[in-house]
Amino acid sequence: ALTESGKEYSGRIETENTKIVKQAKISTWLGCVRNTNGINEYLIYTRKKHPFYGCQGFCGGKVQYGESLREATNRELQEETGLGGLPQLVLVKHYRVFNKDTRQILEDKLMWLFRIENPSGELKPDLSEGEYEWIREDELEKKVTNYFEDKAAFNHQVELLKNYKGE
Repeated sequence: ALTESGKEYSGRIETENTKIVKQAKISTWLGCVRNTNGINEYLIYTRKKHPFYGCQGFCGGKVQYGESLREATNRELQEETGLGGLPQLVLVKHYRVFNKDTRQILEDKLMWLFRIENPSGELKPDLSEGEYEWIREDELEKKVTNYFEDKAAFNHQVELLKNYKGE
């Protein structure tokens, strides 16, 4: 018989060699979009801590144990920006980060991109995490230059957020 914590612990053991296995992180990503005078604007995050210091794109955070994806998205939205909204799932991505020299895997994440249209409240970001700016769609290429992944991936995310029709 195992205790509840024993059951949780044993679930992380690989039975063939009885070693604890690393598992991918589950993260939620916040694609905030608003329309001002007929022009889409996106809330762009510039990260101010490692890893990914200085990278730009959409912010996100880890899903906590026992938390639903929408709960995590709403919590991260509030914690990171002070905003609220209705998250709608747009994309699921397996994102792996490798060391450029050794090709050793550094991060392994399952990321859930949510669109938050016209978030409510006043933008009050946690400045220890990063800086936020609403950027017009026609200025993204000029202002977003240091991508988390690469330009093509960022542009794909923007297109998905822009063209999302609820499905």
